[in-house]
Amino acid sequence: MRASKASSTARRNLQPRNSSPSKKRSPKTPTNMPKYTHFFFILKSAKQLHQLTSKFLSATVRVHPNLNPMSSIPVLCHHSQAEFNFAFAMDLSGSNVADSPELFSPKITISTSDPDHHESVASATVLQTKAKISHINGRSLMYLANHQDLPLKLLSSPKIGGYINVTCAFGSLEHQHVIEPSLDFIETSVKLLQRSTPEKYSDAWKSDAAENGWVPPEKAAEIWQKIALEHGWKAPEKPKMEITFSTIEDSSPTITDNTDLISFSSEEQDLKGDDYLEEEDLNQSNEKFEDNVEQFVNFALASKYSIQSESVFDQQPKTHDRSNRFTIFEMEPQWQPTDSDADLNRDLTRLLAESKRQRPQRKLRSITPDKK
Repeated sequence: MRASKASSTARRNLQPRNSSPSKKRSPKTPTNMPKYTHFFFILKSAKQLHQLTSKFLSATVRVHPNLNPMSSIPVLCHHSQAEFNFAFAMDLSGSNVADSPELFSPKITISTSDPDHHESVASATVLQTKAKISHINGRSLMYLANHQDLPLKLLSSPKIGGYINVTCAFGSLEHQHVIEPSLDFIETSVKLLQRSTPEKYSDAWKSDAAENGWVPPEKAAEIWQKIALEHGWKAPEKPKMEITFSTIEDSSPTITDNTDLISFSSEEQDLKGDDYLEEEDLNQSNEKFEDNVEQFVNFALASKYSIQSESVFDQQPKTHDRSNRFTIFEMEPQWQPTDSDADLNRDLTRLLAESKRQRPQRKLRSITPDKK
């Protein structure tokens, strides 16, 4: 008996003092965030509204994507400043929207409120990136913005159009006098957005897009050059071009108005210094004349027109005195419409035969460009 008691006592001494094998410790759960009962928003004033001076302005605040927005009364912008003094306290109790405070991202849209015109002109958004939590009277108060000057982005351009002084926070009703004791708060409750009538707020997306650089099409046409210059674009110099037209015509035309003027050019002359090729032998002249005749015949064949060869070769081909680069041969053929391909082939055959017999046996007059 003594041995068994001693062995049991030794076994008990070997166990750790703080061990309790029969009970398991539950892991610690993180402390739950406090549930806020109210959301406070204050739009104190606006400044540097240079483009909105002497206009009546109103503010529309959308604190949550599923809640109806709140609107201020119109105030006059005087000397680029406007005193809104717009404050409201939203009761969140009895609603599940307070369970997700991260969805609260107040968006403020400034609009002109003239009697005959209402237009959204600028917007700003309060982000939760700089939220600060403090405790007053044992209750938590979380500021999203505390008398912060937010830049207003114009909807007509990506520029800053001024600044608004904003305060917004989560807390309890007793925090109201702490946040802004000089203003009377409008007490409101949670009012869900009616999705059945979205047309009233159909332009809300424009303020979101404008904050990311979007410009309305009707405004972009007016300011695109200004925006481009700010991003490094350089306007081209106004081109100074003079477009002139020159026609090839005889100084003393002998052909009638209804007669076509056919010009043939030779591109086989080479440029030598300032003057073109002046002298050519008889064979070269005949070759050029024959080439021109062949071009003329090919053109007539494609046109299906017959040619009276005697009216062509009774003339002496003359060079055009206004040509600076090519030798221009002018002839005055008389054209007669053909009735059949057989007539055309007969006329062309006769024309080629006569052209070989009636080659001009003279040198062509040289052409020298006018020297100024």
